[in-house]
Amino acid sequence: MPQFTSPRMRGLCKDYREYPRQWRPEGKTEGLGSEEKAPAAMLHEQHARHPSPGEWSPTARDIMVFHFSIGGELIEFFRSLDCRKVLVYHNITPPKYFAAVDPNAAKRLEEGCAKLELLQDCVDLAIADSEFNKSGLVATGYRNVEVVPPLIDFESLDGEPDPDVLKRYSDNFVNVLFVGRVVPNKKFEDLIKTFHFYFKTIDARSRLLLVGSYAGTGRYYSYLMGLVGELDARGVIFTGHVNSRELIAYYRLADVFLCMSEHEGFCIPLLEAMHFQAPVIAFRSSAVPETLGDASIVVNRKEPELVAEMIHELVTNRAFREEIIRRQNRRLAEFGLNRVGGRWRECLSSVLPQG
Repeated sequence: MPQFTSPRMRGLCKDYREYPRQWRPEGKTEGLGSEEKAPAAMLHEQHARHPSPGEWSPTARDIMVFHFSIGGELIEFFRSLDCRKVLVYHNITPPKYFAAVDPNAAKRLEEGCAKLELLQDCVDLAIADSEFNKSGLVATGYRNVEVVPPLIDFESLDGEPDPDVLKRYSDNFVNVLFVGRVVPNKKFEDLIKTFHFYFKTIDARSRLLLVGSYAGTGRYYSYLMGLVGELDARGVIFTGHVNSRELIAYYRLADVFLCMSEHEGFCIPLLEAMHFQAPVIAFRSSAVPETLGDASIVVNRKEPELVAEMIHELVTNRAFREEIIRRQNRRLAEFGLNRVGGRWRECLSSVLPQG
């Protein structure tokens, strides 16, 4: 394990839902709402629709793959299909995180948990993208559950970065980055408090880049802006929604990726940060330590002074930083398309009819 230089620290000891063609199992199924025939029809609740009579008539040899988040009106349609069914589960955020800031969202999440129970007796296979998510399915009554990480096309992150973003923030300041929607379970308030301590006590030539949309989360966003004002926290930047080139630029600028989230079903940005050689510090919660393995820094307590020291070590201790990045690169290799794609193919093939 790499060593800290600080005596204090030494003492503290692409949309992954799109299946690349080469990983689809052999067999005949029809694509819902698509002119293209594909071996496994993909049903995405957020943009799929009920087909008209005769538009799509599955047979017992077909497979429908349903990516479940909080249910929706497609539940009964999915249940009624006379074909083999696969449910892919990406987790449901506990409603408690939204109760105070968005009661309507909390209600939808509660309904989503109830709808998840309705499908446990009609699927041939359930796929969770982490052991953490699998435990939720098993607790709900699902029996045939496999764990398969999401398919992530890291090559899509190797495009050209936005030059304006690079120019704006390439100024030798320390860039602490987090990527994710501005929602309560991701605990942006803890990111702000931790960075504020770092800014005030260690390095004022620094900024916190919070990259993600805050659309539809007005009350929570207002609370966060109030916190920034109350702390007089300088250097905190909310970018709002960004496009792919801007996202690439922010990742390239990152000196450290900091995650204080308390609920993640997998957390793809952790791996994206690894891809950009940004060392990761994350709070131990939900699927986060499972995704990181033994590669990055996982903290058990949200102590701003402790995390601030860790940020400083990663910025100033070159040997320590390189060791963390080396470990992360090794971990990242476990999520390559060949490896994960083979696992997807194996699982989907298991529900294909024999002969």
